[in-house]
Amino acid sequence: MLEPAGGIPTEAARARDVAGADDALDAPLSTAPSATTPSVVTPSAGTMTLSGVRVVRGRDVDVTRFRERTRRRRLVKLLWWLMPIVVWMWWRIGTGNAVHFGWPHLSSQQQQMVPPVALILLFAVILIIPMMLAGKSPHI
Repeated sequence: MLEPAGGIPTEAARARDVAGADDALDAPLSTAPSATTPSVVTPSAGTMTLSGVRVVRGRDVDVTRFRERTRRRRLVKLLWWLMPIVVWMWWRIGTGNAVHFGWPHLSSQQQQMVPPVALILLFAVILIIPMMLAGKSPHI
């Protein structure tokens, strides 16, 4: 588009460009620039906003709104998962049978069973984890 010295296109130039748009589609593609191709491309308002030095924040972008909505959704989901546990604990406190954290009290017979059970679980983990991580059947 030919522009006057001020850089603002005239109405006649705009009308000429719109009318010649169909002719431009029929013209063969050329890799060499023509003499009428403008050498300076003026950026749009959106490009100017994105190419600025400042960080775009708040209402200028939807990322903030999306992030906040996702954060609230996660918090509500966490609340729904934790609510039964909290209600159960408050019920125990209200009935006088509060939950006490720590190691369970084992009898002498139960204490003798801990090392063999721990070894069996350790061997099971050692055998099963590599098979799960391999992703293939072990006989292939």
